[in-house]
Amino acid sequence: VALDTSRSMTSKFSCATRLAAAVTYVAIARRDLAGLSLFDRRLHTHLAAARGRAHLHQALARLSAVRTGESSNLENVFSELAHRVRPPAFVVVISDFYSPGFGLDGLDLLASRGLDPAVVQIVSDDEAEPTLPEGCRLTDLEGPGSTRANLASYRQRFSRMTSDISSHCRAHGMPFVQLRESTS
Repeated sequence: VALDTSRSMTSKFSCATRLAAAVTYVAIARRDLAGLSLFDRRLHTHLAAARGRAHLHQALARLSAVRTGESSNLENVFSELAHRVRPPAFVVVISDFYSPGFGLDGLDLLASRGLDPAVVQIVSDDEAEPTLPEGCRLTDLEGPGSTRANLASYRQRFSRMTSDISSHCRAHGMPFVQLRESTS
């Protein structure tokens, strides 16, 4: 399980950590290997895949202690993961994918190294269906600066991002699901 702990995940973090815990639990309960990687712009924690109750407790303790951090850099993180995780392995990536290029080249790198990425995009209701007053000032949590809200433009960019990630995953045989944090 690779969990994005970047600043933009703050409002979705409870949902994301619960999902990571559930996936880890199910893998270990099935007597499969399970590992845990926590990242923002760099890989902070990499708990190598293992079995057993002690390993589950170690993974859950790390998930309980983790907090959101800096901006994300999915390409760099996925490159490092591709070299740390031994194939064959199923890598469940849990992120909002708010990073330049959405991390798609990094997902391809994981696949090219014999890993099998599954993509879970976590979004908040406010991201999917914003209800802000037109023209209010917005601050980008992942990058510098702020801008005035243009909801039509934002909705178009959000839709394009989701479509790009979904289409890429489908074209490369990677499972993809978008989850709303409110459904957790």
